[in-house]
Amino acid sequence: MKEISRSCPWINTFAHSRQPLFSPEECGAIIDYGLNNWREEEGQIELPEHEQGHGLNLTYRNVTSFKTSEEIPNDYEKWFVEKIYNNLLTFNDNPEFGYGFDLSGMNEPPILMKYEAPDLNKHNMAGKYDWHLDIGSDDGMATRKISYIIHLNSGYEGGELQWLIGNEPSYIERTSPKLGTITVFPTYLLHRISPMTSGIRYTLVGWIHGDSFR
Repeated sequence: MKEISRSCPWINTFAHSRQPLFSPEECGAIIDYGLNNWREEEGQIELPEHEQGHGLNLTYRNVTSFKTSEEIPNDYEKWFVEKIYNNLLTFNDNPEFGYGFDLSGMNEPPILMKYEAPDLNKHNMAGKYDWHLDIGSDDGMATRKISYIIHLNSGYEGGELQWLIGNEPSYIERTSPKLGTITVFPTYLLHRISPMTSGIRYTLVGWIHGDSFR
């Protein structure tokens, strides 16, 4: 049997920054940039293997996403992409509270997510994303190791980021998290965005990648 050389006590939980990564002005600029420059599409889910591909299921996931069509960030995007990546590497490598995962890079660009209350949503349904994992079976999703969510606005209700750890949902706050802060967690944790009840929730989400867990 191979000798165990490392044990991480935080391997089954999330972390949330005490201080904002971005100022309120920077958060607003990221929202405006994504809304005006990135491709808008309805949030889709990975279909079962016998169906293949991706599709819509609004009772399971109701969100509008905004995605860049460029694989390499342009000059404007670089400032926030590099800031996110460098901060997450510093966190991951911290010997006290980092995950210590073997990471290779950010293989997918950030995505702007827009969750709306029923009265603002074009489907007249609450924005939500039911219980799911961020890790999957295709080549891209199978290499996701750390998920990150940056909270870009406040003033909404519902839309809580929750994890199912044990038999009770855990959450960071019952109200909107502090503007500009970042939440990170391993991609194998079961989590959801609870239904929106008021306002609009904007977040920037993405993943840091590496060889599949082994």
